Amino acid sequence: MFTAPAFASVLFVFAVHLQRTVSESEEIIVRGQKCPKVSGTCTGEWVSFQIYGRSYNDVGRPVHVANETSNITATGFNRDLATAILIHGFADSSRSFLMVDMKNELLRHSNMQVVLMDWSKLVPGGCYFTSVYNVQYAGRCLSDLILSMDLPSSGLHVIGFSLGGHVPALAADFLAPYKIPRITGLDPALPLFWGYFSQRRLRKDDGVFVDVIHTNAFVEGHFLPLGHVDFFVNGGIIQPGCGGSLLDKIGCSHARSPMYFNESINSEVGFWGCTAKYRNIESSCKPEEIKWLMGYHVDNNLRGIVILKTASNPPFALGKP
Repeated sequence: MFTAPAFASVLFVFAVHLQRTVSESEEIIVRGQKCPKVSGTCTGEWVSFQIYGRSYNDVGRPVHVANETSNITATGFNRDLATAILIHGFADSSRSFLMVDMKNELLRHSNMQVVLMDWSKLVPGGCYFTSVYNVQYAGRCLSDLILSMDLPSSGLHVIGFSLGGHVPALAADFLAPYKIPRITGLDPALPLFWGYFSQRRLRKDDGVFVDVIHTNAFVEGHFLPLGHVDFFVNGGIIQPGCGGSLLDKIGCSHARSPMYFNESINSEVGFWGCTAKYRNIESSCKPEEIKWLMGYHVDNNLRGIVILKTASNPPFALGKP
């Protein structure tokens, strides 16, 4: 269980990180249009999609989405294949090595379709407050894309990292009563997404099955259980092998969530853990208790909180004892 001094330290780190994330002159920048604040119907000006398949893995085919219509059929989209939609986080883009690696690992695993969503124009560095506001617009664009797919009842998997982890939640509002078959939240962002007046955050009701991986809880990542199953890795706050300054450790730990997920797709040994109470997320599993797999191949019937350990360096998966 977290002690009072430890919790106070975490809050201090959180305040330092938020100061780093948000520019002191952000309100001035907003008026100068350098931090966009966008609403209304989706247009390609702010959000773009590229679809990839095994036969066209290097160069994606653009999907144009506007007002719930798209050219997705013209891209060669196959409704009979499984589809994953990948959403990057704050101050990043779909060209991030984390997103590209995820796309490559998925296509190596099976003959499927992968869509990279790019909303980098809405989440530029130094503009966190407006980026949070723009999550709703990104959610509308995502919902338009899913509508153009004829609302798949299965085989659709939306994966969001950090601030992108909350985009499916807003899409769910536009799509209701339809539910996305599976949503994976990779260390969904914490700043401005907790408390009574917080922004709309990811929750288990947003999908048929929602799994969440926490690697930097209380700082960049959310600390609350958000899905049907929540994995708290190595205690969920600072990951082993993340060195350097305190801020370096924070950024490294936050990025470990997609790194663990990417490795899980084709891992021969897998990330295995045991169920636990929230108050015990910093504890360890007994060998006989380790029964549950984290990542791409998670059991969709799993519920609750799972804790697990990893190696300090890749390959991170320790397998099952």
